[in-house]
Amino acid sequence: MIKGIKMRSFIAVEVDSIVKKNINETIKHFKKNSSGIKWVKPEAMHLTLKFLGNIDIKKSQQTTKIMDDVCSNQNPFYLSFIGIGTFPQKSRIPKVIWAGVKENDLIQKLDKSLENELEKIGFSREKRDFHPHLTLGRVKKNAVIHDLLPEVKKHESEVFGESKVERIILFKSTLTPSGAVYDILHESQLG
Repeated sequence: MIKGIKMRSFIAVEVDSIVKKNINETIKHFKKNSSGIKWVKPEAMHLTLKFLGNIDIKKSQQTTKIMDDVCSNQNPFYLSFIGIGTFPQKSRIPKVIWAGVKENDLIQKLDKSLENELEKIGFSREKRDFHPHLTLGRVKKNAVIHDLLPEVKKHESEVFGESKVERIILFKSTLTPSGAVYDILHESQLG
């Protein structure tokens, strides 16, 4: 990265390909019952821990050190992906369709540790509680989703599989007309 240039970035966990495949099968079914939703491609699915916004090289270097330090204090663990839901919940006009994560103290601990350390270098704490999830689709303004919401309800307990969390990744996100492109900038191994 060139000095002075800023890049849009975030810290995330990658998801097992089988989990992505299982979720994508459900999305294919949802596409038949809706229009006007920008669906996330399976290869772009990830669990965001912290959106950093636009950062420069100095902030990037500070962030990767924090990631390494936080990860060295936590062992790998598994996440179970279960259920489909919407944000805001129970809204007739949701903004986001997501796949959930079974309650897990270890992902909460990892997130809290990152939040605490990143705050020390100037990142604002999240105002909302951390609810780990995979964003599957963003609902556009004029979307037709009245047939989709009952389908989402049918899948609120569907099990998509487990994913082992062995590392966290600092991604650069480049927005393009066909969707965001993610490039790995740094990986921190747990344990």
